[in-house]
Amino acid sequence: MIQLQIDTTDRDAIRLCALHSGKTFERVYPGRIKGEHSVMTAIDSLMHEMGVDIHDVTSIEVAVGPGSFMGIKIGIITAMTLGLTLSVPVNGKTVDPAQMHIEPVYSS
Repeated sequence: MIQLQIDTTDRDAIRLCALHSGKTFERVYPGRIKGEHSVMTAIDSLMHEMGVDIHDVTSIEVAVGPGSFMGIKIGIITAMTLGLTLSVPVNGKTVDPAQMHIEPVYSS
């Protein structure tokens, strides 16, 4: 059971914390946040350092501000995508695709 915490409120760093078996693993990955790929790379690196798999994550907490708008947006998108993919709660709420309303990019 791993609780993953994602903080992308600072546009110049990604802060991750993982709680696992009574231990806390905290890492700060400096550098501009360039998109969800850099956040996922940081998460993958942390999971590798811990010797666990992303599928061992049982809940996700994501910082929602205050801070860099784009950084917060990327953090939330990454957390929601992981929550949906792994079927784990994000900020204490289940990500239910049936309740998600997504507007089409183009309409005919």
